Amino acid sequence: MGIVKKKIFLKTFLELMSKKIVEMETILKENLGEYSIPERVLTRFCLDEGGILGKAACHTNTIYLDQYLIERYKEYYLKHTFVHEYAHLVVNTIYPGHIKDGVLISDHGIEFRKICQMFGIYGDACSDLEYLSSFPLEQRLVPHS
Repeated sequence: MGIVKKKIFLKTFLELMSKKIVEMETILKENLGEYSIPERVLTRFCLDEGGILGKAACHTNTIYLDQYLIERYKEYYLKHTFVHEYAHLVVNTIYPGHIKDGVLISDHGIEFRKICQMFGIYGDACSDLEYLSSFPLEQRLVPHS
């Protein structure tokens, strides 16, 4: 993919992510209230090709994504990986520092899985390309529900 096409593709993907964030914010408001919405979510396309699927840095409200995987699995990546990472930010917004009642909560614990379920995805840890590639193509293009 040429540089101009990549820029257009990423701009389109950013627009889709913005729409997805609005959709998730609506779900959060309806189910948990305003306090559960992360402030000013940043997105960076800088992970290594074929490395981890995504990463949420809760201290900066930044989601790191793999541009190569976005280009290859656009719809699946948006509906699953991006939502998965956004759910991490939501959990940290509700439980700053991942502390609930004085106890450190698990990254993929019950609180996280409940948020994922609210968004219509599984709350499992998915950390590599092998996981993504294990789904048949038709499953990569539609959300698990």
